[in-house]
Amino acid sequence: PQADAATVPELIGLSEDATLRITRTHPFWKRPYTGTIQLKTGEIAEDLVQYLAVSEQTPASMGLSVEWDHEAGQVKHAEGWLVTLLPGWDDADVGVVEANINSFPRMEPGDVPRPEAICQHLTRELVGTFQTEDQLRFRCSCSTSRLLTAVMMLGTKEVLEMVEEKKDVKATCEWCGSTLTVTPEQIREHMKSDDGAEEVATGTATPRQLKLKEAELQEMPVPGAADWH
Repeated sequence: PQADAATVPELIGLSEDATLRITRTHPFWKRPYTGTIQLKTGEIAEDLVQYLAVSEQTPASMGLSVEWDHEAGQVKHAEGWLVTLLPGWDDADVGVVEANINSFPRMEPGDVPRPEAICQHLTRELVGTFQTEDQLRFRCSCSTSRLLTAVMMLGTKEVLEMVEEKKDVKATCEWCGSTLTVTPEQIREHMKSDDGAEEVATGTATPRQLKLKEAELQEMPVPGAADWH
């Protein structure tokens, strides 16, 4: 689609009644968390920072920049950063971070993405350890095995009824929107397994399943970066 608006606020139709709603989920949460705030500016970075402050009480700063290729009709490249305060911060660190943010140079047309330079600039005069680097990509950790685990947690009676009805069980992932399906045969076989028997009896994931979830969590974005996933 083509948009004639010159700015993001014009594009989205910013008004007094405009709101920003963000839904986040997590493998260990029983249900997704949704927060809603009034849309203040219509600028993505500013409104996301406002959301973090109001809905999650997380002080943060964010910068986003996109270079659009008008001839090709697509994004040439983009960059962004998000800084949040974690437990244990002190006023001295905040002052240093604010100074680094205020002196942050904007991306100029023709520049190439510069993740290393961004990190170095934002952490100047701070003591820390580089943790990890990863490629941004859209993916989800939903799977048939996780759906089978969820089915087992319904309890013996309901699981047996599903098998007797001989109907497939379908579920839509609340994160990526994919539809997963398990057959009565798959339910029966999983129920006979050691993990399945324990899950259906206790209504909880087995230690092995929890360990798998922990491994998945290590590959997921940290809080505050989940929206980039």
